Amino acid sequence: MPEAALTADDRDRIKNLGEVQWTEALVAGDIDRVIGLCTDDIVYMPADHPALRGQAEFRQWLSVFPKVVRMRQPMHSIEGGGGEAMAEATFDVTLDLDGQQVESRGKALCRLRKDAAGQWRVKSVCWNFDQPLGPPPPRP
Repeated sequence: MPEAALTADDRDRIKNLGEVQWTEALVAGDIDRVIGLCTDDIVYMPADHPALRGQAEFRQWLSVFPKVVRMRQPMHSIEGGGGEAMAEATFDVTLDLDGQQVESRGKALCRLRKDAAGQWRVKSVCWNFDQPLGPPPPRP
């Protein structure tokens, strides 16, 4: 039997998770809320950093990540079925780096899973900035 395709409601819920819930939680600095949007076995692959596995590693990384002042993250593609989905997004973000506000853009791929209660949760994220945040490192 073929897997059930994503419904319009699934797509709306995933879009809301990525565009509203995720960004609002990051801007609020609400780590518990961000973690609550994730599966227990989240794999988070941030720019220029080793992969983080599980909520504890992700929580620790979030606790030292610069303050997110502003973020917009439109979801451009959401595909999947059978309780699994893959979403593509871009983002515009303003970070507070030691008192200096730095604007950047980037892109992300996000894998999601529907839990037993029917809620979509983030299973994995891989993202990168379009350009480095600062000047390039000096050449040796």
